[in-house]
Amino acid sequence: MRKVWIHAALAALALAYAAHVWMQGARPAQRAGEVELLACSAAGLQAVTVRGKDKTVAIHFEDEGRGGWIEVKAPKRDAVAPPGGVTPTETRDFAASAQVSRLVEALTPLKAQRALGVVEAAGLKELGLAWTSEKTGTAESGVGTAAAGDGDAGQRETVEIACGERTLTLQLGAASYGGGGRYARNSTSGEVVLLAEGWVGDARMADLRFVQRDLHAFTVTDVERIEVSNASGSKAFLHRNRRGAAAGAGADEWAAESEPAKRHEMAGNWVAAVLRLRVLESLGKAATPGSELQPTQTAAPIAKVLWAGDKQGTLELARAGDGDSAVYYARSEATRGWVTVPRAAAERICDDVPVLLGQASAPVQRKPVGEATAPGAGDPALPSATTPTAAPVGGHPPAAGTGGAAQADALPAPNFGAAAPAPQPARPIPQAQGAPTAPAPPQAPVAPPAPPHP
Repeated sequence: MRKVWIHAALAALALAYAAHVWMQGARPAQRAGEVELLACSAAGLQAVTVRGKDKTVAIHFEDEGRGGWIEVKAPKRDAVAPPGGVTPTETRDFAASAQVSRLVEALTPLKAQRALGVVEAAGLKELGLAWTSEKTGTAESGVGTAAAGDGDAGQRETVEIACGERTLTLQLGAASYGGGGRYARNSTSGEVVLLAEGWVGDARMADLRFVQRDLHAFTVTDVERIEVSNASGSKAFLHRNRRGAAAGAGADEWAAESEPAKRHEMAGNWVAAVLRLRVLESLGKAATPGSELQPTQTAAPIAKVLWAGDKQGTLELARAGDGDSAVYYARSEATRGWVTVPRAAAERICDDVPVLLGQASAPVQRKPVGEATAPGAGDPALPSATTPTAAPVGGHPPAAGTGGAAQADALPAPNFGAAAPAPQPARPIPQAQGAPTAPAPPQAPVAPPAPPHP
């Protein structure tokens, strides 16, 4: 009886295997287990490039720990192709964020989920890899055009991984069932493999997923000291109780290095505003601020910040133009090139630099017309009429003897350190000169009381 059960189990296994082979159809046999395609270290990884029909994305890795640069070649924005022609292209480059490290981890070393070996033409078509050569029209490993009707037209992509002196080129095909992988073909050996979709998608969309949007890769807790400077001077500030505040033990405070025992409210608010700035657009590795404007302008430097503590950093601020047409720029250790930043936030930060450095009186906060403004208790003392007041960088000095009154009349940007102004009684709305005052309407006469009833 026992032998009968053994034979029945073997027959069932044979039938299951036969059914599996029949359902696979034209798909080639797969070798289970990961296969190493490229033995590469993080220090040796140089670049990853994804080439498509209309777009090329290249990630260039710099020294280990410094991130990299992303270069994108695509149709020019807002450009229209001429009749019978092609849409003009443009090349943009920008710094990659720290998130690009996950791409480095996936590629060092590069492994495939499965190796399928050399696949015949019928199998290549099923896997989205039925490419033909432009010259011979036969299926081969070289890059060519997609055959008509094979489903690959307009979707052909290749990915190149450069490591040291080696470059591996893979032709990308269709996604596997469930979307967890993507079939690819080695352009040299012709072997087909199944890649993890995660890193392939990251490389294809690097210009969206790995853009450096922060000016710094650290937080305020990492900062122990800053030095702020402009063309007229510099001043250093100390960050006190930064670790205690991060652990919930009290609040952190900022103080001028020259007066370490005195809290400087404005410095803390100014630093917080600077660390909230975000990148709008990168100008590129070699571009200068103002070069992208039409007509080209030369940006004026506004301030420079040196960060020290657990991590080091620098920040430069510049401006091109004036008023509502002004464009503000920044460059830091994270962006490694000039970028544009939001105008409203950058304007307030830059306008407060002379005040922070003690070179100008505190700007008056903008208030609705008709509402009085009083200096806050935390504002620096206003200079007297005989005290010279330095002009803000890029501005004009006040008239002699005004003692900063001209700045107050101009309603500059609000001061980060100003306390809330004391409430003031509302001013009466004056009548227009020469306008007669309308007389009050006559009141109806009051009827006398009725005589008493006899």
